[in-house]
Amino acid sequence: MTEAIRCCANCKKLAARNIFIRLIHIKNGIVLVKQSKKHLHGRSVYLCKNKNCFSEAKKYRRLEKALKISIPKVIWLQIENTLKKE
Repeated sequence: MTEAIRCCANCKKLAARNIFIRLIHIKNGIVLVKQSKKHLHGRSVYLCKNKNCFSEAKKYRRLEKALKISIPKVIWLQIENTLKKE
């Protein structure tokens, strides 16, 4: 089976989904999922694992526009911490 291809919400880079950070908007909020194989239902958006892409996405609110909600500061900090670990 071939790997699922996804697109970064910021730079529009196409790649296998395991190289992205995935954010999911579910009924009770946003969940940060880092390469999880657990299947969650909801509106998803993918972001490259580099700091430049993160900074641009935050500045221009690209993740918020894709998810159609406002993202709390706590979630932005979670993404930033995930990028530092990578």
